[in-house]
Amino acid sequence: MGAADSLDMEQNPYEVLQLDKELESSEADIKKAYRKLALTKHPDKQRDNPNAAAEFMLIQKAYDVLTDAAARAAWDELARAKASRAARQAGASAKRRKMMADLDARERVWKSERSEEESARAKLKTELERLRRQHAERAKAARAERAVAAVAAGFAARSADAAGGAAAADCAPSVMPEAPAPSHPHVTEELMRTLKVTWDVSEGGYTADQLRAAFAAHGVVADVVLRESKRRSKGGALVVMASLAATAAAAARANGRPGAPLLVVPFFKVATVGEAAPAAQPPTAPHAPAVPQPAAAPPAPTAGSSQGQSRAGNGSGSGFAPSAPGVPAAAAPASGSAARDFESVTLMKLRQRAERERLIAELQAQGDGE
Repeated sequence: MGAADSLDMEQNPYEVLQLDKELESSEADIKKAYRKLALTKHPDKQRDNPNAAAEFMLIQKAYDVLTDAAARAAWDELARAKASRAARQAGASAKRRKMMADLDARERVWKSERSEEESARAKLKTELERLRRQHAERAKAARAERAVAAVAAGFAARSADAAGGAAAADCAPSVMPEAPAPSHPHVTEELMRTLKVTWDVSEGGYTADQLRAAFAAHGVVADVVLRESKRRSKGGALVVMASLAATAAAAARANGRPGAPLLVVPFFKVATVGEAAPAAQPPTAPHAPAVPQPAAAPPAPTAGSSQGQSRAGNGSGSGFAPSAPGVPAAAAPASGSAARDFESVTLMKLRQRAERERLIAELQAQGDGE
């Protein structure tokens, strides 16, 4: 056991003697391996090796352990315990590796399912947002169309009233009825600043931001409303400018990209920017000077009658009789000028009415065509 005690417990004597069978090796195999190593590892055989004595001493200790029955039995028991522990650890490692692989697989499946759910949720959110925008744009377009119809009806009613007033003016030109104010002047002004824009989708479409940037060169853009066209090859929008001057400038110039031009027409065409203000707020007739009522019959020139004439002419502050009976000298020219002004206003309103009816018919025809 002295040799066994001198051998390091971590050193395998079977490996030292180069026995491949290890525990299965017989005593003859042990002796044969020892003699073979002694022929090559003995210090007398390797005088140039300074470690020859230590190496041969290790071989001698391993041989002593394996040739001693008790020492070999103790070593074999330790070797079997180490092998059993290594086998258990290997089995546990394999089981642990399998558990980790299963866990990774479950995590990948969970992440995949969650990713699919999140993708579907994001897609649903996008579609709902698109439907909300379409609904808002359709509602906005419907409000604009209702405003157009209301303004057209208002213009028709006012034009009919103006025509009736012109007929009455033929009988009594000195009476000047005031032109009725529009029921919705702000709606009229906004529609005057509205442009109808169309383009060919095959040449490239436009977004609201792109349209706003394109028309910003002519002035401030108040609003942009995209329209859904029945023809997929055509796109459309309503662009509301902030001023009538910007509206006229945008309608008179080319707009859009060179490869995808924009067709721009005013929602309500006006001849000039100067005429847009009367269209938004119809002018009132010029104020006609008051025409005094003619006297029934001039009485005899007495003091009482002179005082009566003085009281009748209190508008001018004097009691002198006019050159013509019952009509002041300046009354006739003033009445003729007022009649001509009223006739001009009436004709202008009739022309505007005809022009708007034509534009409304064109817009309705274009909408049906789209």
